[in-house]
Amino acid sequence: MVCLFLLIFLPCAFSARILGVFLFPSYSHQKVFQPIWRDLSLRGHDVTVCTTTPLNDPNLTNLTEINISFQHDNTQHAPPDFLSKEINMFEDFHNIVNYMDFIAATALTHPSFKNFLETCAENFDLIILECLYPVLYGLSRKFQAPIACVSSLGALTVFQDVVGNPSHPTLYREFFVTLHHPDLDLWHQSELVLLNLWSRFWYEFVVLPRGAVLAKSVFGHEIGDTLDGEKSVKLFLLNVNRVVYHPRPNVPAVLELGQMGLKPKETLREDLQTFLDQAKSGVVYFSLGTLVHLEGSSIGRTILEGLARVPYKVIIKWNCSTLLHNYTNILCREWLPQTQILEHPNLKVFVTQGGLQSLEESISARVPLVALPFLVDQPMNVYKLVKQGIGKALNPVTVTPDELKDCVVEVAENRTYRDRVVEIRGVLLDKATVSTEKAIWWMEYIIRHKGAPHLRSLNVDISWFSYLLGDVIALFVVGLASTCLCFYYLLKLFNYNL
Repeated sequence: MVCLFLLIFLPCAFSARILGVFLFPSYSHQKVFQPIWRDLSLRGHDVTVCTTTPLNDPNLTNLTEINISFQHDNTQHAPPDFLSKEINMFEDFHNIVNYMDFIAATALTHPSFKNFLETCAENFDLIILECLYPVLYGLSRKFQAPIACVSSLGALTVFQDVVGNPSHPTLYREFFVTLHHPDLDLWHQSELVLLNLWSRFWYEFVVLPRGAVLAKSVFGHEIGDTLDGEKSVKLFLLNVNRVVYHPRPNVPAVLELGQMGLKPKETLREDLQTFLDQAKSGVVYFSLGTLVHLEGSSIGRTILEGLARVPYKVIIKWNCSTLLHNYTNILCREWLPQTQILEHPNLKVFVTQGGLQSLEESISARVPLVALPFLVDQPMNVYKLVKQGIGKALNPVTVTPDELKDCVVEVAENRTYRDRVVEIRGVLLDKATVSTEKAIWWMEYIIRHKGAPHLRSLNVDISWFSYLLGDVIALFVVGLASTCLCFYYLLKLFNYNL
């Protein structure tokens, strides 16, 4: 009985030193990771976190946060065509990896992080990283610790390769590609295969060498000339769900979580509560997340004009100082408690950019959607949302105010969309364990078992050429060519003798 009591009521039987590095300047990304480092701290671990969005909770006495919130200013340095619908998927990949390298370089060379490296004399038992920055693999050598990678969405193929996860180029497509239809023609399938091969080549011969140079300059020459993610990354945690992402085979070191960023319901501020309560005809909520900024643009003006025409009250997350008109039905705020607004019974529709966390929050609150997808995984997410029947999608570049108004009204008034959301919600939330608990259990498992080498896939230790059976195919081709050549000369010799 004593053993059972200890198993149930003691949160953690050991205390480990854990380092977390989360560099991406987006609140929607950071709120996926915050429950992890908060709960690890509550379980008695000594946690140090480098983040753009610190918790600043004085009750977490064994949590040290390195504040790099200056990174939010770097969103203006995103590639100018990041929101473009005209660039191809090869340029998309190039933009993503280059921007991630820029984010990593500005964070690692900042005085606050450099001071941490200079003053930290002890090693760590585990390092938790966003799976976006290969330069951070150098931390494993510096602090002699295994790495657990975490993603707020899916992961690129080049990062799946680090743990040997199988990545079929046409079945399991990169989350940023716009080719989502299951039945692709031969041309589009060829494009996806070329992207798969080209991205791996670019990552291996451009991204990794570039990261190794930065790692050596930041972490010291003992890091070496290569970044061996395959040797240091022991666990991959992906914040994906079966509603948006297709099922796929994963090696034991890859875990799918989902709903990591969902928060418990809180009380709304009085002004918002009053606005929602008094909107008897219903409310539309509009937000494009933290990465898409359309203030002052023609697209932004079109969207605002369309929302001003809907027969409902509207709450928008927007830079209110840029509003050119005083819209009578619109309440504007620069920051809003999204989860709490979506939970209000008068809310009819969520107009969103289609980010993964926004979709999960809307489905959890039983709210249908109208989506205006812009970048990265948003087109893929929105394709699945339309296919599931929980909302409609519009092209933000070509949409007109009347099209947006008509779309919002249809989704708000057609009960089919809300009924379908309720059905999909049951699928989304039907889970054996809470995602945060699952993530923490596996991280502690990696610590307890010294990196858990028994989870390592055989795929990690073979080359692409061998994995794709290139050597076997080459043997067959050479054998077939040799056989044909022999027959040719035998026939030639036979004809000559005749």
